[in-house]
Amino acid sequence: MVRKFVHAALRGMKDIMDDPDKEADNFVRFVPEWKGKEGAVRFAFTMYAQLVYPGQKQLGEVNAERLAKLQDFYLAKGFIQKATPVEELYSNEFIK
Repeated sequence: MVRKFVHAALRGMKDIMDDPDKEADNFVRFVPEWKGKEGAVRFAFTMYAQLVYPGQKQLGEVNAERLAKLQDFYLAKGFIQKATPVEELYSNEFIK
């Protein structure tokens, strides 16, 4: 069941990567509370498509080095109180 959920989420992620503007409109249609905030959704989806999702060898793959740098940033900014071993933070098992 988890694997099916992950694969559905990955399809959504791929849709955002391919056309963030279209998917922002779809999101607002599905979540009407965001009506009137389409620009913010479009901006967020575009930033994810440009800055977060690219560079994956396999769709949905977590890059341990990138995750470690993100954790270092969160720690330095005080968003988290202590570091966790990166290998405990994710698994790529469900994208297979």
